[in-house]
Amino acid sequence: MKKRLSAAALLIALCVSLCACGNVYDREYLAVSTYTPTLAEDETEEGGVSVRTLADLRKTIRSFVVDGQSSGRIVFDPNYEGDVNEDMASACWQVRTQDALCAYCVDNLSYELSKIVSYYEAEVSITYTEAGRDQSAIVRMQYSTGLNERLRSCMQQGNEQLVLLIQRSSFSAEEIVRLASAVYCESPLIAPAEPVVTVNMFSGTGTQRLYEINFDYTMDADTLAQRREELAALDPFADTDVAALSEIDRAYLACRYLAEHCACRNYAVSTVYDALIRHESNSVGMALAYVALCEKLGLNCIVVDGQRNWQDHTWNIVRVNGSYYHVDAAVCAEQGIEAGFLLDDELAWVNYRWDVSAYPRCMGTLGFEDVTAPAVEEAADETETQP
Repeated sequence: MKKRLSAAALLIALCVSLCACGNVYDREYLAVSTYTPTLAEDETEEGGVSVRTLADLRKTIRSFVVDGQSSGRIVFDPNYEGDVNEDMASACWQVRTQDALCAYCVDNLSYELSKIVSYYEAEVSITYTEAGRDQSAIVRMQYSTGLNERLRSCMQQGNEQLVLLIQRSSFSAEEIVRLASAVYCESPLIAPAEPVVTVNMFSGTGTQRLYEINFDYTMDADTLAQRREELAALDPFADTDVAALSEIDRAYLACRYLAEHCACRNYAVSTVYDALIRHESNSVGMALAYVALCEKLGLNCIVVDGQRNWQDHTWNIVRVNGSYYHVDAAVCAEQGIEAGFLLDDELAWVNYRWDVSAYPRCMGTLGFEDVTAPAVEEAADETETQP
């Protein structure tokens, strides 16, 4: 009997020992964690773009617009950092209203959000404005450096529209219009008439700007091309040895040519074409023509807008031997060259008014009497033509 009891006790002890080993095994080798499925790589690469943050989401939606896509699929990472519903609505609104390119190109931006087990997917649909359907014509610039040359080239080629996306620009729409006018006045021969410029501006965050610049040349394409050819063919100083003339003689030569070949008329609108080809123009056309002739002669000349005898009037300031002078070709044509050639500020102020802060000070000491008459007379005779 004692042997049986001892055997039973030994068996019980053995069982307890085995159970203890099992507990040790569990503690050392068993780990429990929450299972989160991950997206397969081919699913994000082929089936959509994976995003994890709001910044990723905005960037992805904008990339759809930049690529001109009409739709796109977005896959939210299972560990997405944020509220999917709120972020999706916010990202669409921000892209649509706070990005200059998207504000210009996108007509409507919508989406459908679906939950797939433990992650979300969004199907984005994009419709574009008529102007935004073809983005290949949009000129992208980091800064506004070189903007003058862009405008000049556009007018010279007769383009009717220029769309600029500039990441850092402080220009307003009104300032772009004024800049285009200044560019034209610097080189009037780039177009037979100064185009009427209108600008639509779209703003993004910071200083990002998109400008839709429209040019109206106030004439049909055939007329524009014909007048360009006529102006290009005009070269009144082709037979003149310009290099042999001093700067004052060249300034006089250009003024004399206009005074003898263009009658000043009180037209409401006038152009460089009217002055040089039709030989009749108001003060605006004559001032533009004087700039064009000075450019051919290698002189620095600008247009001045102001008043003469309290009436709106346009004339020029020309640089001669390092100093600036007023030249009024319209007055020279009406009253003789001495009346409007090489005036300093003091002389000009008798009859003229202008924004003195906007133009160079004219303090030169040269005058009509300093023109080398024989050399200029000979050069002028060589360029004599009939109106």
